[in-house]
Amino acid sequence: MTNQLAIRDDMSLSQLGKVFVESGFFSDTRQASQAIVKVLAGRELGFGPIASMTGVYVIQGRISLSANLLAAAIKRTGKYNFIVKQMTDEVCEIEYRERIDGKFETIGASKFTATDAKRAGTKNMDKYPRNMLYARAMSNGARWYCPDVFGGPVYTPEELGANVDEDGEVIDAEAYTPPTVTVYPEPEPAPASKPSNGSMPLEMALEVTNSEGVKYGDLDSEKLANMANSIMTAMKKKGVTPEKLEEYQVKKSAIAAILASRNGN
Repeated sequence: MTNQLAIRDDMSLSQLGKVFVESGFFSDTRQASQAIVKVLAGRELGFGPIASMTGVYVIQGRISLSANLLAAAIKRTGKYNFIVKQMTDEVCEIEYRERIDGKFETIGASKFTATDAKRAGTKNMDKYPRNMLYARAMSNGARWYCPDVFGGPVYTPEELGANVDEDGEVIDAEAYTPPTVTVYPEPEPAPASKPSNGSMPLEMALEVTNSEGVKYGDLDSEKLANMANSIMTAMKKKGVTPEKLEEYQVKKSAIAAILASRNGN
């Protein structure tokens, strides 16, 4: 009687999560619950379990995707596509296209330069400059031109502070062991002229863009303060959806981080 290996594709999520953890192949995943979250996040974009385990990361409570997975998600929609127009050690420019009336038309471009990288504190520019510029240009373009693909803001792991390799995969998983969560009472909103710093990293805040695609880091303090007041007013309106509230919170945190930095706090 010969031994046979039974290959199953009907495993439950809990079983699948346990298998991934016990395999030891995914250093950033130590609990079945972490694996399940990654698989679920990838499933929403149409990716299988293995692709999700290798390209989806949860950092600081936010879902992030490798640049390769971002690119694949965009191309597989059939609605959007992109062309890399330029990619050197100094600049990467990606042109985004949308299928309109059966034909792809250019809807905009995302460019990220070495100067942008220096200002944003992009890591690994000394090792993999083209890869890092490509990842940032890709994630910016995904947020600007294809937001409906991802259902909200999307980031690469490096944007959220992770150390990554040339493929954009996290290489310091020890830094992302789930922390103990402490719930504090909601603080009173600070005046827009002197907002609190919040929890958003400055380099991430600088990359948030307004409706015109302008980075918050390129706006003057007075403009940001006025935007903060408008956001606070909008958050208090009736009928605001949870998704919209989350978007407002991201913008408010970004403005707070930038203004606090400029005020020397």
